[in-house]
This record gives sequence, C-alpha cells and structure tokens, in this order.
Amino acid sequence: MNKPAFLIVLALLLSPILASSQTWPQLQMNGRTFMGYKDSTEQWVVPPQFLYIEEPYSNLMLVKDGTKNYGLINGKGEFIIRCEYQKLERQKMRDSSRFFFGGLLACQYDKWGLLDTLGQAIVPLEFESGKWLNQSTLYFYRRGRQLALDNEGNTLFEGDYEYTEMASSHKLNKWFFTAMKGGKMGLIDWDNNIILPFEYEALVVWPSDHVQCRHVGGRYSMTDMQGKEILPARFKGLSFAGYGYLMATDFETGKSGFVDTTGTVRLPLEFENCGLVSNGVLGNGHYFKAAKTKEMALFDPDGKQLTDFLYKDLTCSSSAPTLFFAQRPDKKFILLDSLGQPLPAPPVDGLSAQFTAIGVRNGNLHGLFTLDGRQVTDIKYDAADGMVSKKDMALLTAEHDLLPPVTVIGRATLGKQKFFITSDGRELPPPGKPKEEVTALDGKSDGDEPLPNPEIAPEFPGGENAKLAYITNNLKYPTIASENNVQGMVMVQFVVERDGSLTNIKLARDLGNGCGQEALRLVQKMPKWTPGKDKGQPVRVLVSLPVRFKLG
Repeated sequence: MNKPAFLIVLALLLSPILASSQTWPQLQMNGRTFMGYKDSTEQWVVPPQFLYIEEPYSNLMLVKDGTKNYGLINGKGEFIIRCEYQKLERQKMRDSSRFFFGGLLACQYDKWGLLDTLGQAIVPLEFESGKWLNQSTLYFYRRGRQLALDNEGNTLFEGDYEYTEMASSHKLNKWFFTAMKGGKMGLIDWDNNIILPFEYEALVVWPSDHVQCRHVGGRYSMTDMQGKEILPARFKGLSFAGYGYLMATDFETGKSGFVDTTGTVRLPLEFENCGLVSNGVLGNGHYFKAAKTKEMALFDPDGKQLTDFLYKDLTCSSSAPTLFFAQRPDKKFILLDSLGQPLPAPPVDGLSAQFTAIGVRNGNLHGLFTLDGRQVTDIKYDAADGMVSKKDMALLTAEHDLLPPVTVIGRATLGKQKFFITSDGRELPPPGKPKEEVTALDGKSDGDEPLPNPEIAPEFPGGENAKLAYITNNLKYPTIASENNVQGMVMVQFVVERDGSLTNIKLARDLGNGCGQEALRLVQKMPKWTPGKDKGQPVRVLVSLPVRFKLG
C-alpha cells in the first residue's frame, strides 16, 4: 500500500477518535496554578498537575510540568514522553482538519534535535539551534554543519559552512542562506547554488527581498535576491525604513538622504540626518523630514521641500493622517497640512491624536481639536481625550438628536463634572444622566461607605498575575507621553462593589500627557472583580491601583 492510501485508511480508522473529540472536556484550572482535564461528568481525566496543557491533537497533548520542562501525554493522562525537555514543538500551521504524524522539535540541555511521538530520536540532539521553517520543514544549525529536513528526518539541504542564517523570499517563494566560508559571507539558495560570491564582510536580507552587502573597507551596496545590483557600493550606511524606502548615508560626505528599493534617489544625500514621516492616506506615498544644523524641514514623496528649516521634529499620527505635528524651537507644537502650511489652531505644549479627536495640552490644562485640526474647545479641562466608544457615541447621538456633520468626538473632565464633547464644541452629560449627576461612576453604588481594609480584599479575576497581564497587554502608551519621554506611576482609585463592579473611578495621581486618561480607560474596561468580604459578607471596598508607564 502506498503512503497516500495508507494515510486515507488510517484516517478512516481513527475517525471515531476525531468524532469523539467533540465531547472532549475543556481545560480546567485548579486554583491559580495547575491545569488538567475534566470529562463531561466533571471527573478529572487528567488530574491538575501541569502548568500548561495543549489542546488535544490526534489524542496527544504537549504539557509543561512544575519545573517548566515539556513532555507528551495521551488522552488518559499517561506519559508518552516524560517532562525532560526544555522545548517540545509540533509542526507549524497545523489545523484541526489533519492528523499529526510528524516529529517534535526538541531541546534538551541546549542541544536540539527531532523526536518521534514515542520519544525516539529521528535527528540526534546534537545541534546548537533548531526551528520549524513551515508545517513540514525543519532547520538545524551546528557550526560547520547545517541541515534542513522534512518532519520524517529526510535531508532536504545539507551545507558545510562556518555560519549560516536562513532567509525566505516571499516574491520568489524560496529559502536562501547567508553563509560564511573562509571568514567571508555569501548568499546561496536551497540547492547550494551561489547567488552572491563569498567576498563580503556581512550580508543582511531585508523583508523587502533585498540584500544589504557590506564590502571590505566598510562600504555598503544593495542587491536583489537573485544577485542583481540595485545600489552600488557608495554608502556608509543603509537603513531599511519600510514602505520601500531606505535611509542612506554617503560614504565620502557623511550626508544622509533617502533612496527607494528600485535605486531611485527620493531625497538627495545632503542632510545631517533625516527620517520617514508616514502620510500614505493621500495615496501618493510618504513624506520625509530632514535636518540641516538642528532644524528640520518637511519634504513630499517626490523630495520637494514644503517648509523652511524651522522645526525640532515632525511627526504624523495614523489617527490624523492628513496632518503633521510640528515642534517649534520654543518646544511648542503646531499643526501643518499636507502642503506644509500651518493651520489656524494655536500653538500648544502637547498634541496627541486619539481615535476620534486630537487631545491638546497647555501646562496642566487640556482641550480638543478635530482630526482635521480645527479647535473645538477651550484649553480649560483637567483632562480631555478622543477615546469614545461606539456605544456611547450612538446613545448620545440619539439622546441629543445630533445630525451629521455634528458628532461626538471626545470626553473631558472639569472638577467633578464629566462631559462628552461634540464636533461643534458642545458639552454633553453622559448618556442617560442629567448633567448635575455626572460623576466618574462606572457602575451602580449601593450607598454604603467603602471599606479601605476588609478582612478579605477584592481581587481581579484570575489573581495578581492575571491583573498584571491585563495591564501589560492592554496598556497603550500615549503618543505625546512617548514623544516627551514621560515615565512614572499613575494612581487610579475606585470602589469594588458587592457585585464586583467598579465605580467611582478617578485619578489619585497623574503624570499628564495622556497617561491618566489611559489608566482610567484601562480600569473602565476591566471585567468585574471578585468582591471583598468582611465578617463573611460582601462589602464595598476602596482600591488604589498603580499603573506604571515605562518606555523601552
């Protein structure tokens, strides 16, 4: 029986197992630490003993034990491979429609190899590194020997080089290697054909399917993946900037500019430094900024200068892609249009585009501009941002009969009052609440004074680690805070109610630059907590939550 026929027969024989997989129980957590499986009768099939269990796949599950080592178990919880490996990894890009027949990429004591599903070595664990290239191909490296194999251990490529690094070409749908022989780098393909000779100090393959070549003596050039020269060896440095552009520095003059991946000069190499400013929404490429002495000017995609050399920095936000934020020498920010002309909006200390509006700051006071740069509020609020949910926007639109082009674009806080701001500058109370009742509430209070120190403190669902993971995964560093290198701690206070909802959410300490608003947003989006208890009964509890903002 040939192999395809064998696989079909085996799939038919195992189809009851696949059908029964519909009744497989879900992963269960015992407390906050160990995982196992329960059946439909809530009986433990696999007792809670692992830090991690992979979903069942061909009746096999990867597991990680308390020592953080990996192993393989069957559906009964019996070990097929003991937890003795620092890494076990199945094929990439697998899906539920096909069986798992291949081996397991394994690492034990920093040595890599390939195991079958019984733990026997298909490729001995003797390599310095290993990885899956795709769903059926592996690559192993050991100085002086490189292997590419299929998942049954058959050799697809073997080389004898001092060093290799894998690189794929999306355009050519091929794998390549930058390799070292005799201390010099070259480029070879999967069939060991030499694409670039072994005569370079270094080679780097970029995601754009281009190769940066460093020649002996320090000059740089660029080729495509077929070895055709695109840029000659005249550069002191080349830096891939995305969107098909490269920042280039001339070897002789040390001056910088931009070229594209066709070799066309887009910004002459005559500036002390330069950068790419995104503004692709206009459909004609991206803009450049370049400096002479310490001041920058703005250039269009064709390299035409749009402004004088006036600015300390120029940026563009995806939320307001037709505008540029320009910082003057006095550190004030103004807005420029796509032709480099200043807008009527006044200069401010800070600008940050936030989804539906541009938040502005002067000192400790805040206001809002529209995304096209029009000022809609005075700069008078304690806080203001352009983060409005679609739900709030729809409720307010219906409640106040807003008609286009008027829409809700932001939120603002003044003392104890909270408002939603429209595109024509009106202050609206939160939906369904009269203006005088506007507070920082995000739930319903039951009226009792909250306790600061109950017998049992309230808890984020999943515990402290889950809370930290939520903050880490959901925190969006405000652009203006990042641009001004603002770091530190914001303190948010709120009440955890008897039902676990969060109310009275407010800032106890703020860093400004949008950090406080971001911390409030994080808390407002949190799920219900496990409520605190005192004398056996759920109680309202006052909580102070630190949110750290740290760059890098």
